[in-house]
Amino acid sequence: MASLFSGTNNPHKIEMNLFKEDNDNYNSSVKLKDFDFLNELNEDECEIDSPNRNIIKNMAIPIFIVLFFSFIYLLHDKCERIYYGTIRFEESVKIYEKDYDKEYSVVSNSWKEIYDAYKPYFNQKVTYWDYLKAYYSGDFYQGTKNAIYQEIALFSMPLIGMILMGLIIFYMPWVVLKVDRKRQILYVWNSRQLLVTRYRDAEFGYAGTLMFLKFYCLDKKTGKLIEGYFKPNISYSTGLLVSRTAENKHFVTFINTFMKEGRDAISQTNYRRRKPLFWFNKNPLPADFEQQVSCTLAEIDKKKISNA
Repeated sequence: MASLFSGTNNPHKIEMNLFKEDNDNYNSSVKLKDFDFLNELNEDECEIDSPNRNIIKNMAIPIFIVLFFSFIYLLHDKCERIYYGTIRFEESVKIYEKDYDKEYSVVSNSWKEIYDAYKPYFNQKVTYWDYLKAYYSGDFYQGTKNAIYQEIALFSMPLIGMILMGLIIFYMPWVVLKVDRKRQILYVWNSRQLLVTRYRDAEFGYAGTLMFLKFYCLDKKTGKLIEGYFKPNISYSTGLLVSRTAENKHFVTFINTFMKEGRDAISQTNYRRRKPLFWFNKNPLPADFEQQVSCTLAEIDKKKISNA
């Protein structure tokens, strides 16, 4: 079982329906820009988006920004405390240095320990590094001996979060579905693995209100035909469609209308959604794209013959 982009643990249990058997009519009054699933439309093919872009745009980027500024705030606060802490520590050193000769011989042993702690810093410029060593030694400030571990943990949390969100932003593949009217196939790919089906065999099903499309690919190790599932980016937030069910239905009628009647039945001109200004995620077609398509379709045909 290959799950390219799945929101359910058991996609193979979804009851599937053939696209071609859906007889609902396409609602041409809805504008193309209101479809979150549509990236591009021309006479030969259309491109359908997956939720990956929404994950990046609506989750990963905002969280990354929040964590970045949180880290900057923590870093600024720490630098400020080091700066003023060094000044105060140097002032304390000067006080003990000034009184050392006349006070050391007459003070109690506990005070002598304090003088001894400050003595290595006499007659020199106290640096930030001197202050940090003194601070984390626990000899000068109460409760600071293990503070370094707490601060490492505090700084690590936003850093780890930024790394995780950065991996999503910069390395999560931008998975899309291609609907090729000329060849009458639908295909999607990721990590050099291609999943494909013919339009006449294309199926969709639901897990709750989430739509999944069924595809096929060849197992790289065994060469056997296996199933894969793709979840199109069907938004539930458009103002023109009143429910997720209606949006799912409109997606089905859109695909059927395009594959049966062509682009002109949907739009008189080509359409292309504007891509983000900064977009780092790439998902190039496999180098052996044509070979995978032909081999997978051949195996699909063999399976249909054997099941007939």
